[in-house]
Order: sequence, then C-alpha cells, then structure tokens
Amino acid sequence: METLHSILYVCCIVADIAVPVAIILSVAIIIINGQKIKKDPSTKKSGLPVILIVGTILLAIVMNFLYFAVAVKKYAKSEESVDELPGFSVTSESLHDGEWDTEIGKNSENKSPQLSWDPVSGAKAYSIIMIDETASNWMHWKTSSVTTAGVDLGYATSDSYVGPYPPNGETHVYTVYIVALKEPKDGFVGMLDAPNNVADHDLKRSLNSLDIYDNGKTGNAIAIGTISGTYSSRKK
Repeated sequence: METLHSILYVCCIVADIAVPVAIILSVAIIIINGQKIKKDPSTKKSGLPVILIVGTILLAIVMNFLYFAVAVKKYAKSEESVDELPGFSVTSESLHDGEWDTEIGKNSENKSPQLSWDPVSGAKAYSIIMIDETASNWMHWKTSSVTTAGVDLGYATSDSYVGPYPPNGETHVYTVYIVALKEPKDGFVGMLDAPNNVADHDLKRSLNSLDIYDNGKTGNAIAIGTISGTYSSRKK
C-alpha cells in the first residue's frame, strides 16, 4: 500500500507539471500552424493542441483521484484498528485533584508532566501526544518513541513540548495519549503548538498514523492509555 501510494504521489507531480507544459507546447504548435496556413491556405488546422491539453488534464485528474483514493484506504485501515485498541492505566505525579501542576505551563517552568504506566506486553516503544481538548485539540506534546514505561518531569525537549497556556481567566482540559507500539516510530502526523482538528492534521489522524509501520503496513499500535486534567491561567 505504501509503495503504491508513493508511486501515485510521483505520478501526480509529473501529471500536474505536464499540464502547463502541454499548454505551452500547444500554443507553440498553434503559432507554427498559423504561419503555415498563411503561407499555404490549403494547410489544415492541427488538432494536436486540443489533444495535448485535454489529455494531460484528464491524466492529472485521474492520477490525483487515484492518489486520494489510496490515501483514504490506507488510513481507513489504521482507523479501524486504533479504534479497537485495548486501554492501559496511566498515572502522573504532576496531576493533583484533577488539575495539572503549574510547573508544566508554558508561562511557568514549561516542564512536560511526569507519567507512569505498566509495561505493555510486546511493546518496544511508546508515543506521547498531549492536546488541549478545549481549544480544537491544540497539540502541546509530540514525542515519537519512548523506550521506558514512564517519563520524568521535564522529559520532553522544547522542540517536542509546549506547555499549556490557556487565555487569561480560562480553564482548559488537557489530555495525554500514550500509544504502545511494536516498533519505534521516527515521527507521526500532527502539528505541535497548533490546532489539530482539520484535514490531515486532526487528533484521530495523529493516533492512526502511529499504527502504520515505516514500510506502510498497519498493525504497529498495540494499546492506548490516557490521562486527563485541567489547567487554568489563574493558577500561580
């Protein structure tokens, strides 16, 4: 599936480039044909420009449609398996009475929360996602592969974690997702420090992408754990 998807992607690029090239060639043919007709009125008009333009446009449409169809099928398989993943328990020393500690906030110490969970059988790595459910699944944490069953306070680096910073006077809900994987991932779908609720950047797509091996096959995700709490801009 992944190989076919990659081939169609290249074909789409080639087909899209072919359209303006065909238009340029068609204009050149029309000009040359017009000059021939001036010299010899009996010369027939060439139908090649129409064939070139229509043919390349149809090719581009077909290639893009096939690319989209394969992409939908590819991710649909992942969605089915991720939705059925068994759960596991996650705890955090950074969560007290349903509220995340102040130190995890961007405007405080900006330290990623401490997390603990029991090792999942068959898992070689774990990926972590933290989102603000109140603000369009705004992604605050995106770590691809953790090899231990837990992380210390401040584990994440600044390029993978941006602490909560709800607007002044507001309290938002922040949920951490931990996905147990058979094989480590180099990365996954999702934009850090941005909303993830549209198109190719939504929470479900992020979780589903973790189920896909680097070779394109599905079935990499084993289980999923979650932990949730609130964070308020009024906390000091």
